[in-house]
Amino acid sequence: ALGIPLALIISAIGLAAAGLLFHFVKLPKGEFDLVASNHWPEPLVAAPVDNDRGPVLIIIEYKVDKAERPNFLKALAKLSNERRRDGAYGWGVTEDAAEPEKVVEWFVVESWAEHLRQHRRVSKADADVQEEVRRFHKGPGGPTVRHLLAINRPAREIPDEPEGIELAAITRI
Repeated sequence: ALGIPLALIISAIGLAAAGLLFHFVKLPKGEFDLVASNHWPEPLVAAPVDNDRGPVLIIIEYKVDKAERPNFLKALAKLSNERRRDGAYGWGVTEDAAEPEKVVEWFVVESWAEHLRQHRRVSKADADVQEEVRRFHKGPGGPTVRHLLAINRPAREIPDEPEGIELAAITRI
């Protein structure tokens, strides 16, 4: 048994050595431009949205040539990391069964305020990744973006059975 005083002395020597080492060995400077790009437009809304409203599902529809699909998905994989880092807790990509060239990226954030913060957090390096994905979009204008807000109604407002409709005719999802 070395004892507590000896353990503290060894820890102090290790701490001093680490301090000296990091004083002379500099961490590499990042090569990414982390300045805010401010390139995302403000979301279009029909009426003001409460900041605590959520969750928010963001859907982005791209039209991508079938031949470009593998490269598009590789670029989208990089973008998925960015989305999660910036606050998305769900992310996915789907294709339209009726229009296979239509690819839909979706992600979910906790609240409207969190999504607005995402708009302000996008760096120039992030914008480059997003532009890499956008270049695969074929169609008039850019990809279509939609913001879907959860409907949080108190349970007392939701009827058990809508009037005039038999329960067998309702498909619950």
